[in-house]
Amino acid sequence: MPSGSPTGSELVYQFAPTTPAGTPSTSPYTTPLTIPQYEVQLVQWVVPPGPSGNLGWQLLYSGSIVVPQNGGWIITDNERNTWELDELPTGGSWSFAGYNTDLVNSHTVYIRFLCNRLAEPFTLEDLGILSPIHFPHVGEPAAGLVTVS
Repeated sequence: MPSGSPTGSELVYQFAPTTPAGTPSTSPYTTPLTIPQYEVQLVQWVVPPGPSGNLGWQLLYSGSIVVPQNGGWIITDNERNTWELDELPTGGSWSFAGYNTDLVNSHTVYIRFLCNRLAEPFTLEDLGILSPIHFPHVGEPAAGLVTVS
């Protein structure tokens, strides 16, 4: 586990999507934030000083806006935050969308996904609820059968 991980997350995926100058909100810049199918625990983000209200951004999952939940844009300057994912999607279908009304400067948002591997599927045998069933080979009598006369 990474030292200092707020959730004890095993894996960290970092992205720095840069929205080009002059990108309108009606045709936002989009880019995938490709991670494996892991359980996302937290999303950390940083918007450095500079956008001054010109940059708006969103996080999408499978093409649908999930942050902010009202479908608007996050507009900030010189801010960092951490979001715990509670009832938001997990897995690897995240992407970023952004607009930038600054006609001179591109603006970057730094995003980290803190993840854990998904639990391995388990069987009822793993839980001790069901013993494995062993079938006899063809021609062998089944063990444990009691003949009734």
